[in-house]
Amino acid sequence: MTKQKNSKPSLMSTNTGFLSCAGNVGREVKSYAKIRSWGDKNSAWTGDGLRVERQEFIYVEGYGLVRCLPTSIHFVYEDKSGKVGRWAYMCTCGSLSGIVSYKEIRGLITPSMENLGEYVLACIHGLSNKQATGIFRHADNSTE
Repeated sequence: MTKQKNSKPSLMSTNTGFLSCAGNVGREVKSYAKIRSWGDKNSAWTGDGLRVERQEFIYVEGYGLVRCLPTSIHFVYEDKSGKVGRWAYMCTCGSLSGIVSYKEIRGLITPSMENLGEYVLACIHGLSNKQATGIFRHADNSTE
């Protein structure tokens, strides 16, 4: 019996349906996902008091160290609170974040973000809007 190689599914095969409908869902951002930040692009506080900080890499089980997509206004963070009903990876705009293949999103990001690695953690709301409208628009309506 031969072992099958563990291959990770591509962004297009697993998230096409989600990305096509995640753009402007018109739902209120959950209170815990709202971020309070005053003039500091590298740290913030969630609505329920969790301090989060910008990191270049986040360890993700099954992937190892994954680079966070470098954005200027918001950043991806790991919600370590362990509270039920939360996403493990969030963007400070209030959107969930996810691991996406750099090869799949290469055409959606700026050339200055070259060589990010095989996978990146990115704001799903921003990426879905970039794919649909050409503008990287976060859940709080800010653009990059």
